[in-house]
Amino acid sequence: MAVTTTTHIKQVTNTTELENYLNDKRLTVVEYTSKHCSKCKAIAPHIETKAKELEGVAIFVNVDVNELTSFTSANDITILPTFQFYRSNTLLSTFNDRSLPAEDNARGNFTLSIDNLINLFLVKYSLGYKKITDDLAFSGQIEEEWVTRLVDAGFRAVIDLSCEGENDHLSNEKELLDEKGLEYVHFPISSVTQITPSTFTKLTNHITTLPKPLLIHSRIGLHASIVLLAYAAKEYGSALQEVVGWGNDFGYDYEGLPEGELVTPETESQSYRKFNKNHKNINNKIHISSKWYSNTTSTGHLLLSSLKSKNSNLFSINNLNSKIQKKEMHSKVIIIGSGPAGHTAALYLSRATLEPVMYEGFLANGIAAGGQLTTTTDVENYPGFPEGIGGMEMMDKFRKQSIRFGTKIITETITKVDFSSRPFKYWLESKENEEPHTADAIIVATGAAARRLNLPGEEKYWQRGISACAVCDGAVPIFRNKPLAVVGGGDSAAEEALFLTKYGSHVFVIVRRDKLRASKVMANRLLANSKVTVIWDHIPIEAKGDGNLLQSIQLRNTKTGVERELQVNGLFYAIGHVPATKLVEGQLALDEDKYIITQPDSTVTSVEGVFAAGDVQDKKYRQAVTSAGSGCMAALEYQIQSITAKTRLAMSVKLFVGGLSWTTDDRALRQKFEEHGKVLDAVVIRDRDTGRSRGFGFVTFSSSNEAQSAIRSLNDTEFNGRTIKVDRASERSSPPGFAYGSAVGSGLYYGYGVKLDLTRTDFTQNTLK
Repeated sequence: MAVTTTTHIKQVTNTTELENYLNDKRLTVVEYTSKHCSKCKAIAPHIETKAKELEGVAIFVNVDVNELTSFTSANDITILPTFQFYRSNTLLSTFNDRSLPAEDNARGNFTLSIDNLINLFLVKYSLGYKKITDDLAFSGQIEEEWVTRLVDAGFRAVIDLSCEGENDHLSNEKELLDEKGLEYVHFPISSVTQITPSTFTKLTNHITTLPKPLLIHSRIGLHASIVLLAYAAKEYGSALQEVVGWGNDFGYDYEGLPEGELVTPETESQSYRKFNKNHKNINNKIHISSKWYSNTTSTGHLLLSSLKSKNSNLFSINNLNSKIQKKEMHSKVIIIGSGPAGHTAALYLSRATLEPVMYEGFLANGIAAGGQLTTTTDVENYPGFPEGIGGMEMMDKFRKQSIRFGTKIITETITKVDFSSRPFKYWLESKENEEPHTADAIIVATGAAARRLNLPGEEKYWQRGISACAVCDGAVPIFRNKPLAVVGGGDSAAEEALFLTKYGSHVFVIVRRDKLRASKVMANRLLANSKVTVIWDHIPIEAKGDGNLLQSIQLRNTKTGVERELQVNGLFYAIGHVPATKLVEGQLALDEDKYIITQPDSTVTSVEGVFAAGDVQDKKYRQAVTSAGSGCMAALEYQIQSITAKTRLAMSVKLFVGGLSWTTDDRALRQKFEEHGKVLDAVVIRDRDTGRSRGFGFVTFSSSNEAQSAIRSLNDTEFNGRTIKVDRASERSSPPGFAYGSAVGSGLYYGYGVKLDLTRTDFTQNTLK
């Protein structure tokens, strides 16, 4: 059977079936993949979810490049995965890694950009609607056929936010709507600048009085309707939590796009419009951060995720109640990374019932969850698999075993950390301006990313003939039956070259020395293959092409200096990796090659409570089995440190520090008191709304003698322009309340006789809650 019916994505194997889908009036999303593509596999669940959400509204089609080679070649598919968007057999846009800036791709914004494009085209071209709750749906365009579908679906009313000047506003279809028995309200909003409190009031009146189910129609990106509905939901106590998918449209304005122009992420970004001063009142009214408006990713989702009140007077949203959960912001121990090191650490910690949380990342560093092994075909040197095992299959088994024992795995990428004090703080991708998550300990197992040569012409032909992953990209049509080259002399180079013999007419392996570094088994396989030629003592020095695709590479002999040109249509790098330590630069000690420095025969880093395991700290062996071993070490060392820390904490002494300036932060407070001994913790208490210091904090010393020394030396001394008070903290002044003092006259007494001058601060019992 050509089309798989077990998923919401159509699997096609011939051009006739594909052309039938492309001719459909609905939006058709075509994904080009290969069974060996790890990134394709990584995003597959997201695309499947998107296809399920938009069933009947858009068509999702999967094309395996090994099946429809002629069609993929004609469409210039040079990298996997690639997405193309069609409507009525018209190509609207093409999207792949090359469509994103390198830094965005590395951060894992791939699916977000796909969502943005899908949402954009749905708004412009969709004949369907997006169902949000049982009683509420959004639409992007109205046509007669579509209105009939609304009636069939049981809708009873429509609110039209389109402007008078737009071709597809519903007033043109008033007779048809009346004929079909749908109540109609035209509520035009030309731009977000028209959103005011009075607008909200009028709209909420319409929403509450019109019969349900109700459709809200907007052609201009849906950002206006999302804000309006968010406000309405807040006002009426709805538990409406999120608008899946459509929320990513929030903050964009597509009206300025020239007619017929293909939409790209670049033109989409140019169309972005920030909210103006008119929305400060809205921010305050619905309690959202103005910083969201400067962030073009998932803003609508963030906004609507904040609406979590218990009652449901406006919408029928019982089906969403189960989704509303309080976020767990603190963990005992988290693991950053999901390779052999990360999963082994997770396995040991979860079996010890320590509740580890793993952030496996979403295409972090451009690699799928599971790390570098997901880009390999066969793993033959890991114990327990006598016949060998595929890299992706092996990491699937690791993941299942971690989950079996209770590891919580989150498919998000951590993009920012703060190791200056405990608990450690960290932020997730696209949420750097929100409140941080915290953890008592962190295991860094971020692995390594493929090294590049930075040749002249490399950037121009990257993913147009040059790649760092033969397994990921080798099956694309531009490499089929063409001469290819691999740079490198190790096991990875040998493996990639052998893999490419399945697709290329011949494979050249360029080795800078006169011998291979690969294992004997792999070297023998390589040299025995008739489709492989090893070019010894050479290095590539330039990539050349026709402006679109790679055509040849310039080589130089490392002994004689003589240059030659080699005609190849593909160049694959297998020259090692660089540690993925950008996340922790400036936080942990790194060596000259950017590997995390750990204590000898240990995973303990320069910061107590932070451990490093796997290729991120191993520059010598860099094997899957040694990574797993270091993951085990990290888990055990965390347990040992935890026991030691609990013993220290039992002997520790907490001090109260009053009179701090508004600008004092945790790091400055710690540095001030570290002059007098071992500081276990230093925390400045901050106002929830302003983020400023409330003027006091707590410092914990490891011993009573050190605490007494700090009191004697620092009490009534100047710090950051203020005279501070230092004394032992009472049991009543310990977190999490802080509002334990009693007001006496113009002062507030805290701890053992420490008095805060309320004539100089704005402390009240209210602000101390």
